Amino acid sequence: MTPRRNKTDKNKPDIHKDSGFYAHQFSHEEIIDLEAMIARGLDDEIAMLRVVLRRYYTEACGCQTLEEMGEALVKISLVATRLASLVKVQQSLGAQGRGDFSELFSQALAQINVEMGLSG
Repeated sequence: MTPRRNKTDKNKPDIHKDSGFYAHQFSHEEIIDLEAMIARGLDDEIAMLRVVLRRYYTEACGCQTLEEMGEALVKISLVATRLASLVKVQQSLGAQGRGDFSELFSQALAQINVEMGLSG
């Protein structure tokens, strides 16, 4: 049984219910992006958090009051914690673990493409 589609969903791909819990929410472009990104692991997310951390640090350097400094410190601490978590996960996956996951994810996306009629 396929999910019901309303009039606003006519441009969305019609993915079968059994192809994944979130699959019906992905556009064709998102599926292509996910296929390209999976091989990179968490590198892009780690780089993004490093940029955000630097931005908050720059903001903290311009603080004038103790309250502003406290707010900046909370932001910096939150981002640093998230960054450390991602780096730890990336290290625990390692190159071999990431490759295994990449292969499984690629197979799942290929199946979704077949079910959507997007494969060549």
